[in-house]
Amino acid sequence: MSMGLADLLRGKRHHLETAAVTGDGQTESTNQTSAAAVMEDQQTDKTEPPCQTNTLGNYLWDDIPDATKWADCVHCGLCLEACPTYQETGEEQHSPRGRVYLIKSVAEGKITIDEAFSDPVFGCLDCRACETACPANVQVGGLIEEARGQINQAMPESGVTGTFKKTVLNKVLPNQKRMNTLGGLMRFYQKSGLQKAARKTGALNVLPDHLK
Repeated sequence: MSMGLADLLRGKRHHLETAAVTGDGQTESTNQTSAAAVMEDQQTDKTEPPCQTNTLGNYLWDDIPDATKWADCVHCGLCLEACPTYQETGEEQHSPRGRVYLIKSVAEGKITIDEAFSDPVFGCLDCRACETACPANVQVGGLIEEARGQINQAMPESGVTGTFKKTVLNKVLPNQKRMNTLGGLMRFYQKSGLQKAARKTGALNVLPDHLK
């Protein structure tokens, strides 16, 4: 074994010495070839960037809920007394702890984004009283906002409600002039008596429930 290793080392040394004696021309040519290959690889990488999709479990769209936010939740239950929707319903899924668990379960692929998931998430009042009561400082409000974004993309609303939301979100809210005009019209509607008349005649019944 020792003689074989010695022969191997001598052979390696002979190979290196032979390569050194062959001359600078071949060495330079080899270096140029290697440099050209590297440049070609770099150009290929630039022209064909990898396509990556930011997904997590059953969250398939951009701006997925941040896993670090629910990782701090220890399900201690101190948030329950601070949550108005849990106090009203007494249902776990309508508590901050329950909502955090549901959001985490979608990320883990245990449940899908459907009506049963949407109701508790949109049932949150965004008061964030749970965050004040939470000893671990879990950002429940941030998780709710991110989960709602996923729901809106997974379950886009149609009909009058969908059209109304798209118009307000995409054309009214981003435009300061339109917001000012809308504010002026709302003040006129309230002070002119049109609001009282609309309520008495039932004209508001054509609007969605949350806008009446």
